[in-house]
Amino acid sequence: MSEQCGFPSDVLTCDFDELLDDDESFHVGCLQATVLHLPGHTLDHVGYMIDDNVFCGDVLVNADLGIPSCDYSSGNANELYNSTRRLLGLPNHYRLWLGHDHTTPTRQCPMPYLSVEEHKQRQCQLYDDISKPVVQVPRDQHATATQSKTVARC
Repeated sequence: MSEQCGFPSDVLTCDFDELLDDDESFHVGCLQATVLHLPGHTLDHVGYMIDDNVFCGDVLVNADLGIPSCDYSSGNANELYNSTRRLLGLPNHYRLWLGHDHTTPTRQCPMPYLSVEEHKQRQCQLYDDISKPVVQVPRDQHATATQSKTVARC
């Protein structure tokens, strides 16, 4: 498991209580949660859906913060695109809770989530007519195909 997560073998030595697959459900108290495998930001990135709320971590960010990053060693622009499309395929009223929120010069109030519809309206990189990552720019001359950032022009 250490190698799959990108850690040296001596760092991750404990066993997991349970490993869950994509679309597998589990309970948190009386709430039912469903695992969503959302690779791209990292290889093993997951989100959790509880009713019409999806806690999606770093697959999406607020529109005024830019676009999510896929420049980690296990990040992949095509997988990030597919994960984003999966989330945007949910009903428009679903709330997508984000991994990070920062105030900006134009927004001083926290905005921990946006609806699917709000993401579609505010993120030009997520428009329906974008069918794949537009441009991949290597971070440096030694970067591999999976170590690139996606840049979309609006």
